[in-house]
Amino acid sequence: MPYRFQRPCLDCGELTLSNRCERHQEVHARGERRRLDSLPKKSKEEKAKYYNKEYRARAQEVKANAIECYLCGKRFSYVEKQSKKIQADHVYPSLGNDSPILAAHPSCNRQKGNKDFDLKDFPNSTFRTNK
Repeated sequence: MPYRFQRPCLDCGELTLSNRCERHQEVHARGERRRLDSLPKKSKEEKAKYYNKEYRARAQEVKANAIECYLCGKRFSYVEKQSKKIQADHVYPSLGNDSPILAAHPSCNRQKGNKDFDLKDFPNSTFRTNK
């Protein structure tokens, strides 16, 4: 079994095996729960508007035929395709189901969030708008 080195707690500097000592881990977890609880939640009706049967079929087709992430422009690896780590993303969420759906890495999709696509945010993107 490899030896794990202790490192200082991010809050108080006490040596620990994780990023925070036990006391500060609890404080951090409470704060994180509070932060997540304060985020706006989508209702079932709102989710149903975006993720209906038609969307799921389109998303499955997009992911099956994906070659590269439309946000960063990097090609998907064989492992990503086999492990189904590719996400289908609404390019313009404000359009609802009329929005095109393209394949993206989970990290790129999280970075974009629920905002409409903007080339300024993703300069390496392969997606071009007609605007």
